[in-house]
Amino acid sequence: MSISTKLKTLVHELDVQNLEELGQSIAAEIEKRQEKTGFQLEDIHARMSAADKQLAASEIARVLRERD
Repeated sequence: MSISTKLKTLVHELDVQNLEELGQSIAAEIEKRQEKTGFQLEDIHARMSAADKQLAASEIARVLRERD
């Protein structure tokens, strides 16, 4: 059974109250992910690790793409 099938079965078997709670939890998680701020300007500095520099560059690119 695929995860999609398992998820559909789980959702189908939930009562109304639990289904509403699941919907609220999903909405809250989506909102949290959309509000993710990533790096703040003050977090970017010359002594950052290469991995942090790449992460900052990726985050800046993501924000710029969302603005277009």
